[in-house]
Amino acid sequence: MMSDVEDRLFELRAIKRTLNIAHSEKIDDYLNEVITSENRRKMWIAINGERMPNDIAEEVGVSAMAVSLFLKSVTDANLVEYVKGKPPMKIIDHVPSKWLITTDEKEV
Repeated sequence: MMSDVEDRLFELRAIKRTLNIAHSEKIDDYLNEVITSENRRKMWIAINGERMPNDIAEEVGVSAMAVSLFLKSVTDANLVEYVKGKPPMKIIDHVPSKWLITTDEKEV
């Protein structure tokens, strides 16, 4: 049996998924406006709430400064919550499917 807090979290996650599905095209459009380069798309994909900026830089193959500038940009756009010394977290946890297809094709 779930506690009251667990019930509420479950409901909030269900609402979040529903909103994400219902508005995925608009979210895709907005992310494409803000995140304009392939490297920035890879950085977005690499943000998982656990990786630190240096880990993201290493994974994507860019400088720590590039990640820092990217994090400033997406934080200013209210897409990411980032406090120095903690891993960045996406506020909107969504990746346009076209980005994943493009990234996968280039890795093959």
